[in-house]
Amino acid sequence: ARLRDAWGCEWGKAGSFDYPAEQWMPGEIIVNRIDVPISAGAPPGDYELRVGVFSPETQQRINIVAPDGGFGGTIARLSPIPIDQITTDGSQLSIGTRLDWSVRSGLKLLGYTQQITQAQTGAPIDVTLYWQSDASLNDLPVTLQLASCGCARRPVTKTVLTTTAPAQGTYPFNLWQPGAIIADRYRGRVPFDLASGDYTLAVAVGVSGPIVWGAVNVRQG
Repeated sequence: ARLRDAWGCEWGKAGSFDYPAEQWMPGEIIVNRIDVPISAGAPPGDYELRVGVFSPETQQRINIVAPDGGFGGTIARLSPIPIDQITTDGSQLSIGTRLDWSVRSGLKLLGYTQQITQAQTGAPIDVTLYWQSDASLNDLPVTLQLASCGCARRPVTKTVLTTTAPAQGTYPFNLWQPGAIIADRYRGRVPFDLASGDYTLAVAVGVSGPIVWGAVNVRQG
């Protein structure tokens, strides 16, 4: 069982093998209770639980029979599943690099997790920014950008990867409770025409200047 948001990001998973299918009797109804943990920092909102049955023998999911008797895929989708829990304890987070930087009044960037440090043009860059509010906030956009190093006397170029409210635009800052910690996931894509070289990753909130927090080496694909 896997808990995912509307963009396919996974926020929890669990499995069970308490009663092997080889022991089932024809017509038997099986009730399998699975406790799926929710990742710390998951933004409040509607999620989807994807459930499938895995065969150790074939190393594949078992097909689902549709109501009309045809092929129904390999997973059952249960949605919407509303989640409203709020994380306030930073020790629960698995942060790749901890920062604890003040971004603006009432908002801290606790750290980030960056999946890759090298990318080809056209490839995605997946990052998670961990925010914590200390007070009530205004609704401000978050801008994620790449900036060239300005090496060899070349001018610094800046490329915006995305501009949106946190949580893919679904959980703006003005809805946050003081003390709330949010794991804010982004998928930016390196432009195809970007020159090879070293770039920094930076984030800006509202009209404030960008804060550099990561780096990536880009090469032409």
